[in-house]
Amino acid sequence: MMRCKKNKILYLFYFFTASLLLSCNSEIKDKTDYSVLLEKSFNLNQEIDESGFLALNECVFFTETEAFYEGIAKINYTTVYELGMPYGGALKKIFLKEGSFLNPVDTIAVLENQTFLEIKQEYLLARASYNFAKKKFTRQGELTIENASSIKKMEEAELEYQLAETNYYSCKAKLKTIGISSENLNPKNIDNTGYLVSPVSGYLKYRNIIRGSFYSETESIFCVVSDPETLVAFSVSTEQAKYIRDSLKIAFSNTIQASYLIKEISANNLTSKIVVAAGNKSFRDGEILPSALFIPHKKLKIPANSLIENKYIILQKPDKSLFLHQLSNYIIDSEYLLISWAKAFDGNKILIKKPYEVFSKLQNQVRKY
Repeated sequence: MMRCKKNKILYLFYFFTASLLLSCNSEIKDKTDYSVLLEKSFNLNQEIDESGFLALNECVFFTETEAFYEGIAKINYTTVYELGMPYGGALKKIFLKEGSFLNPVDTIAVLENQTFLEIKQEYLLARASYNFAKKKFTRQGELTIENASSIKKMEEAELEYQLAETNYYSCKAKLKTIGISSENLNPKNIDNTGYLVSPVSGYLKYRNIIRGSFYSETESIFCVVSDPETLVAFSVSTEQAKYIRDSLKIAFSNTIQASYLIKEISANNLTSKIVVAAGNKSFRDGEILPSALFIPHKKLKIPANSLIENKYIILQKPDKSLFLHQLSNYIIDSEYLLISWAKAFDGNKILIKKPYEVFSKLQNQVRKY
């Protein structure tokens, strides 16, 4: 009798142990099924109604996230005219601020050099000689017509006049190189100053200037840039830079500007350097610009009924094979799910009709392996 009871107890013990093991195996098998579904794609034997799938590119929309960065202004000079003073000179005074727009013949600065005084003296002497030679040649011509003077004297006067004329215009051109107007120059106002004048239109940029310093004729004191392009460089995360393509909205000084063209996106392992054109806004080269970038994010809006067990969706590849995708996070908006774009979505479709039924078929397919 005792042996019978012991056998019955052993039998019950084995039964419960076996049941527990089977239950554990079932749970493990289920987990294995899920992991395989997430790792592989499958083709079902049964045909699935294609109307039950929705192309993911039809579900795309973009949202903007405001992010704060410090940009660095950079002036991209397309055409640059370097300006120095002929014959050199000591920088005495600057009339215009850096960044000012210049028209041709606008005076930029005053320089001093003893050579400037000599150039002015040379011009005044050349002008006097020219005027004298011109009158003499005219007088000799009149006398020759009246036969009161020989043709030889007239020819000599003509040669003298031509030499004086050449020297006069040469000195006048030299005077212009130091920014002096010949019309206003006279013996009473000559000095050792010269003016640096802009030859073209553009924006003024200083070189490494020090007032009072002497600059040789080969040194550049200023430069004029024609149609400079203002750029602002930002370093943003690679994830944020991913969807920035053609334009980017930026707020400078709490004022939202227009969308600016992206000039370059160069990525490395950690960040992406984005350079944007900042329109006609005038920033100084190297200026730090606290800014707000409105960075677009690619999102999907898919029907909520496509969600399986609160974390899975079924996707179809172009070859009609199916695979399970696990959502890391999402937002439920009425009857839709709002989710971030993932690489797994590229070129694929999502199952929106009877997803649980197909999910069950996928599980059965997995059990065959």
